[in-house]
Amino acid sequence: ELPQSLLLRLNLIRAYEAQDKNDEALAVSNDILKTQPDQVNTLDLHSELLLKKGDSAKALAAMEKAYSLVPANLTLGYKLLYQYAESKNPKTILLADSLIAKDSLKLHAEPYYVKGIYYSNINEKAKAIESFNETIRQDYNYLNAYIEKGKILFDQKKVPEAFKAFQTANSIDPAFADAWYWMAKCQELSGQKEDAKLNYEKAYALDKSFTEAKEAAERIK
Repeated sequence: ELPQSLLLRLNLIRAYEAQDKNDEALAVSNDILKTQPDQVNTLDLHSELLLKKGDSAKALAAMEKAYSLVPANLTLGYKLLYQYAESKNPKTILLADSLIAKDSLKLHAEPYYVKGIYYSNINEKAKAIESFNETIRQDYNYLNAYIEKGKILFDQKKVPEAFKAFQTANSIDPAFADAWYWMAKCQELSGQKEDAKLNYEKAYALDKSFTEAKEAAERIK
C-alpha cells in the first residue's frame, strides 16, 4: 500500500534480518540505495548485512560512506573503527585519534581499546598492551581491555602478569565468565589443576554457551 515508505522498508530489512533472511534483506537495502544512495540508516544496515555475508570489503565501503555523510555520529564512527581494526586497516589509528580529539571531556575509552585490537591484529604486541593500559586509565572498569591485555601476556608466557590482569577483571565483575576462564588457563599452565577445574566450571556456570570452558573442565582429571 505504501511502496515508497522508507520507514516501512527499513523495518522490512530488520524483519528479514531477524529471521536470518539476509539475502532478502540485502535485496531491499540495495533497492533503497539505488534511488537514495546517501540514505545513512540504509547504508548502516547494508554494512551489517554484508558483514554477516562475509563480504567485509563492501561492508567497509558502505560504512565509510555512511560515516562520511554524518561524521558527528559517534555510533557510526565506532562501527567503522571496529571494521578498520578487524581488517587490519592502518586507517584505524587516524580514525581513533580523531575520535579521541573530539572527546574533549574524555568520556570514551573505546578508541584506545580498538587501537589495542588493531595493534594486536598486526602483531605489534607492545603497542597493543600500551593501548589497553591507556584504555584502563580512561576507564578502570573496561573489562575487555584486561582480558585482551592478559591474553597477550599469556601468549608471551608471562603467566603471573597475565593472571593479575584476569584477576583484576574478576574483582571488578565476579559475574564476568571470561575472567574465570582465563584465570583457569593460567592456573592449568602453572599446574594448579584443581583450582583451574573449579574456575572453568564457574565460567561455564555463568555462561552456558561457553563450551570451551565446559570442555576444559572435563579435560582435567
